[in-house]
Amino acid sequence: NLYSTGMEPEVSLSVPDNINKKEIPRLHIFPNPARSSIRIQAGNLDPQADYICEIFSMTGIKLEEKSFNAVNEINMDVSMLPQGIYICLLRPYGETAVKALSKLVISR
Repeated sequence: NLYSTGMEPEVSLSVPDNINKKEIPRLHIFPNPARSSIRIQAGNLDPQADYICEIFSMTGIKLEEKSFNAVNEINMDVSMLPQGIYICLLRPYGETAVKALSKLVISR
């Protein structure tokens, strides 16, 4: 377990060159590392829009998603995910543009 050694695992993401990486806000995920559920916060969301929060493996496979209206905070069950490092992203429903992203660590 990297956290018991005081080292944080590193995650590198490939973002296409046509996307300004500074414009993608970070999701705030609590707790992280997580065991069974997470609470996600993202700012600057359009209150009239619907969004999807998706969790991907490090190989790019979508493992979980949850649709929601723009609210300050959402909860997701991650108890079915095995221990590991994942990417969590937020996008408007029906669009491919990423609004926010962050890494998620599952530790049991």
